[in-house]
Amino acid sequence: MTNSIYSNILLIAGDGQNVGKTTLACNIINKFSRQQDIIAIKISPHFHKVTEDAKVLVQTENYIILEETDLSSKKDSSLMLQSGAAKVFFIMVNDNFLNAALQHLFDSIEINTPMVIESGGLRKVLQPGVFLFVRMLCCRVKNLDKIEYSKVADKIITNNGHNFDFGLNELKLENNEWKLQQNGSA
Repeated sequence: MTNSIYSNILLIAGDGQNVGKTTLACNIINKFSRQQDIIAIKISPHFHKVTEDAKVLVQTENYIILEETDLSSKKDSSLMLQSGAAKVFFIMVNDNFLNAALQHLFDSIEINTPMVIESGGLRKVLQPGVFLFVRMLCCRVKNLDKIEYSKVADKIITNNGHNFDFGLNELKLENNEWKLQQNGSA
C-alpha cells in the first residue's frame, strides 16, 4: 500500500489525545458530505469491548472492523456519522496488522470514494492525498513517531482549545481527490 498515493484519502493525526482530531474530521465531513458521499474511518491501536449492538464486519485476534450505525452516541465514530458521513468504520488494530486490516476493509468498500481517516499510525502504511497533523497550542510534540509524522504532514494545524488555525476553505475535494489550496484561494 505504501508505494501508491491515495489521493481520495484525507488523513488526520495528532500529537496526542484530545487535541481536536475528531472535531476537525467532523467539520470536514460536515462541509464536504454536502457535495458527495464521504466514508469516515477511525483507527485505534486500543481494543475496546465490542457491544452487542455493534455491527462487526470482521474480528480476528489482531484487528476488529466495525461499521458504525449508532447516530445517538458520543463515540468518535458516531460523531462522524452524525456529521454526514455516508458510512463510518471503526478499526481496532494491533499496529503490526494495520495494513492487513485496512486491506480487508478496502476490499469490501468502494475504494475510490473520498475518505476522511483519523489514525495515528496510518501514515506508515500509505500516503494520503492530504495529511493533516493537529496539535494543541500549549503542547509540544514529544513522541519521536509523532515528530516524524509532523515532518511529513502537508499541514500542521494548531488548536487553541476553541478554534483551529486552519479554515475549511483551504481544502478542496475535486474528482474524488483531496487537495490543499494555495493560500485558501479557490
